Parts: sequence; structure tokens; C-alpha cells
Amino acid sequence: MDVELLLLDVEEPEEVQIRKTLPAIAERLSILHQGLAQEVNDWGTETREQLNGIALRLGDLLEGHISLTLHPMRYATTAVSSSATPASAATVARSFHSALASLSPSSLSPSPSPLLLPQQQQQQQPPPPLYILSRAVSTVPQLWREWTVGLAGGPSVQGLEDMYGHRWRQKHSEQVLYGRRKIIIQEIWRRQARGINTSTAVEEVELVRQRGQLSLYQLYQVLNRQKKCTL
Repeated sequence: MDVELLLLDVEEPEEVQIRKTLPAIAERLSILHQGLAQEVNDWGTETREQLNGIALRLGDLLEGHISLTLHPMRYATTAVSSSATPASAATVARSFHSALASLSPSSLSPSPSPLLLPQQQQQQQPPPPLYILSRAVSTVPQLWREWTVGLAGGPSVQGLEDMYGHRWRQKHSEQVLYGRRKIIIQEIWRRQARGINTSTAVEEVELVRQRGQLSLYQLYQVLNRQKKCTL
């Protein structure tokens, strides 16, 4: 009887080990499940970001914001039949995907213009318009208006100078008149640099002309002498 009781109380070693390891296995499976779920979630996020980046780059490429240059291979080409194999189609797709992926964010910004020699820059610029300084200008406000805004819908002298340099005034007479009038403009600039607003500076220089009963040419002579004395 005692032997039978002892036999009933004895458990198989495998069953004992399984019962002991079940909680550890369950905990390990739970950790693996959480890790796998996190990896899947991270992979999905990364994939979405890559797809969004490719879509943005493709949109910029189609809209002309960036350029894609294809360089031909140097080996001899052979005729390709119209029935392309699935493998070749997949290769082309991978190549196009690689080209899109290679577009770094820095390449999305406009490419800097190539360095051009001054002669090349002049060749690319449009020819300057034909413009002659107005001989009807007789006061400082009129001179300032022609210089900064333009007269009767014409271009401003400053705009011509900024865009074309001296090319718009190739005639000797225009160069001489431009130099004289610039002396008067520089006097206005000098007063502006002292903190005087533009309209007041123009009025002050015009007052100097009126008090001396000077023409613009005579005003230029006076200002030019003063400039030489201060040098």
C-alpha cells in the first residue's frame, strides 16, 4: 500500500521540467513578440518615410525643380526587341529607383550657375536698350527722378547701370553727361548717409542750386570743386 502511494506521488521528470519552464517560455515569447512588433512598426515607419521622400523627389523632378542627367554607357549597344523580358524590366525599374534615391536633399536646391568669364557673361546678357539722358532735366528733383525711377515710362539710370554697366552709355557725350550728373547724385547720397531722408536731401541740394541761380552744369562744377578740396 505504501509503495503504491509512493508511486502515485512520483511525477515524470520531463513534466516537472516543462512545468518549471512554462512561465519562462511565456515571458520570453512575450518579449520576442514585443520586440518583433516594434521592429515591424519601425520598418513600416521607415518605409513610409522613404516612399514619401521618393514621391517628393519625383514630384520635384516632374515639375522641373531638379534635373536628372542620364549618361550613355560607353560599350557597344545592341538592338532591343519589343518583347522585353521581365528580368530586364525589373532591372530598369531598379535603376530608376536608384537614380531617385541618389538625389540628396542638397541636390533639390537650384544648382549654382557655372562660373562664366566676363566676356561670356556679356555675350549671354541681352543688348542694352537705346537710351539718351534727358537734356530737358533742369532741376535736382527732375535729375533724381530720372536717376531712380525714370522719366515718362523710360528706364531709370540706376537700373541701366546695375544691369548693363557702362555698355548702355557707349557714346562719349553720354559718358560725360553721366559723370557730371553722378556728382550731383553723390551729393544727395552723402546727405542721406548723414541720416537725412531722401526728399529732404534732394530739396537741400536743389536749394543750393536755386540760391546760387545755378544750372545743373554749374552746380556740378561747384560740387566737383568741393569734392576735390576734401580729398
